[in-house]
Amino acid sequence: MNTKVTLDIDLGVDIQELFLMVKELHQDLAHRKSEQKNLEEELVSLRSRYQDSLEKNQELENEIEELYSNQETLVDHVWDADVVWFEGWCMEASKNITKLFCSKTDRSNENRLSIVSRCGSWNNLVEFWELLCHMCEEEQREVSEDEIRGLRVVLRLFNCSQRSKKAQLLSPEIGEAYRSSIHRKIGGTGENICAVWLPGLKNVQGECKAKPLIKTE
Repeated sequence: MNTKVTLDIDLGVDIQELFLMVKELHQDLAHRKSEQKNLEEELVSLRSRYQDSLEKNQELENEIEELYSNQETLVDHVWDADVVWFEGWCMEASKNITKLFCSKTDRSNENRLSIVSRCGSWNNLVEFWELLCHMCEEEQREVSEDEIRGLRVVLRLFNCSQRSKKAQLLSPEIGEAYRSSIHRKIGGTGENICAVWLPGLKNVQGECKAKPLIKTE
């Protein structure tokens, strides 16, 4: 009789403890779920802030790029248009021409200063003319529009370094009689000039230092 009562009491105690354990587990699980939800919400918030930061960084990069672009445009406006053009042309020209005038391999203020400085040398002007002359003779053609423009730019910049007297290009008239003393014939068998492949050079003293390349018929 007594043993049966004891078993009933022990069983009741075990069930009560089990209920408490289950309740605590449920509470712990609910707490963990709440923490996980908070962590997920915080992660979403962090991702959102990170994305906002990326977008702001991109906006800053775009603004910086635009600023640099505006500075380059402003610098281009400050420089003489011929100098800006000649720098770009030199970059695409032969290595000898690039080396003759440019100090850098990219466009810059330093490079343009180098161009202006080197164009002030008569020797560089003559060397540039000789490079163009060699190409005309080698390729059997007249000087191109860009090449003659480049020659005129260098000549103008050279003359800017002179006080009064100016160097000039020598370009004979079509139909003019060929004279070996003042012309350099590159083709043709006649006695009259039919084409000027490259104008000659006259220094500040008025002396012919490079005969114009001509073709006769």
